[in-house]
Amino acid sequence: MTFRLVFISLFLIFILSKTLQAGAYAEPESQEWILTRRISKMSWQKILATTPEFNFIRAFGPLQKFALVRSKSPLSSLLGKDILALQRNLKYKAYDAVDPELSQSWGLSNSGQTISGIDSGIIGVDVGAVSAWKIPIANQDLVVAILDTGIDLLHEDLKTNIWKNRLEIESNQSDDDHNGFINDVHGWNFVDDNGNVQDDNNHGTAVAGVLGADTKNGKGSRGLLTKGSLMVVKILDQNGMSTTERAVMGIEYAVKNGASVINASWGGTTFDQVLFDTISWANERGVLVVCAAGNEAKDNDTDERPSYPASFQLPNVVSVAAHDNQDRLVSFTNYGKETVHVAAPGIGIYSTVRGGYLWLQGTSFAAPFVAGVAAMLRGQEPLLSPLEVKNRLIQTVVPLHYYVKERLVSGGRVNAFNALKNIVPPKIQAPTKWKKELRSVESLHPYLNDTKQVYEIKQPGAGHVRVHFTNFDLEKQYDQLVLKDNQARPAMTYSGKLGAFWSADVLGDTLRLEFTTDFSNPNWGFAIDAYEFAP
Repeated sequence: MTFRLVFISLFLIFILSKTLQAGAYAEPESQEWILTRRISKMSWQKILATTPEFNFIRAFGPLQKFALVRSKSPLSSLLGKDILALQRNLKYKAYDAVDPELSQSWGLSNSGQTISGIDSGIIGVDVGAVSAWKIPIANQDLVVAILDTGIDLLHEDLKTNIWKNRLEIESNQSDDDHNGFINDVHGWNFVDDNGNVQDDNNHGTAVAGVLGADTKNGKGSRGLLTKGSLMVVKILDQNGMSTTERAVMGIEYAVKNGASVINASWGGTTFDQVLFDTISWANERGVLVVCAAGNEAKDNDTDERPSYPASFQLPNVVSVAAHDNQDRLVSFTNYGKETVHVAAPGIGIYSTVRGGYLWLQGTSFAAPFVAGVAAMLRGQEPLLSPLEVKNRLIQTVVPLHYYVKERLVSGGRVNAFNALKNIVPPKIQAPTKWKKELRSVESLHPYLNDTKQVYEIKQPGAGHVRVHFTNFDLEKQYDQLVLKDNQARPAMTYSGKLGAFWSADVLGDTLRLEFTTDFSNPNWGFAIDAYEFAP
């Protein structure tokens, strides 16, 4: 396995150097730690006065609950009366893959047009924006905070929709007062700790374009929001990287400055208690956090390293997968029947970048579609709690393909018109009455390396077929069993140690199992003892 891991790492480094595409990960800062204190009237300086072996950098977060320190040791001796917990200052990375006419933006209005780099679409497979725009929004003071790499403040399609801090406006400050320097009117830069929120990467500008590109200037792209403003909270540096500390401070800033929705198109793969606590704090203050599910084509329910904060089980977190213009989940998107809530357009997305426009792909650009719908809904019904907004988004989706019911909480794609009108389409349901037949199908134990085997189970006249595994144990990620129907459409992919379970069902009278293995580390394999079918 060692050789393979090295090869894959080098391959990923090459890919990341050539494109905007990036997965999520959470490697620790080498010597930075975050301490969490109990509720106390004592200052951090007093609490830490007797601990000279590290450097206190700063206190941060709601109620100054957290402290960033630098030390070569894990500081476990600090845990006690005042210090509740400690963790590394984790890393996060942007999730991306990289109006001349509304026809460029199939995610807003899909007329079946051909989009750069992808096939022609299916009419109506979009977020229902055109119909939603006709619905009056009572509260037009919508603020969506974009926690990202900043925004190109001078972009022709964005400059009119960027948030301005009322305190700054009331003090009669303007851009001219700063001799052209981008000041703190529009947000805050937690990378450099100043008011310069100008984008130095492109990712944040692209996210902003999906949400709020000008709908009236007749130029460039077009955003979902026709009302409201974009708060710029720069937590990702020029390489698209952030840390726990910056993410926490960014969320606190957005909440305290009036954002009702936060867009988080970034993530990592280590559970982060400090970030979890902060997003929970935001929920108590009525703020929804919309997160990209990630671009690694993995199941966030079962993977050992799911994507965070998308996988936080919190009432105000909405996790977003990406779908294409033909009503299918895209191949790179993460998914999860318990943890990924809805899908939104995420490939062939035409949006703003610094000084221009670009076609983009990734769950990074699916998330702001959902953040925009959430903001519209909060503007129309401001008394809704974050959980009520989340449930509305889930309940009003348009169902995607039948097989997506196994991959998303909602089984569908977000729809702005349905959400605003509270229209709940019928959901795709699996049969409830099955007939069972015994059938033995199993691999070798252990199975062979570097091979592909195909098994078929056929029940003439059936409309649905599924199988029962008595045991399932494959090398996770590298060895896989794919369930396909009689038209060779994949229904579900299984890998890892799953034990006994009923599979997803496939449409038609034939279930095809395609078993592929790599060149090392075979596990036990799988065994099937029965199948079921339904009309």
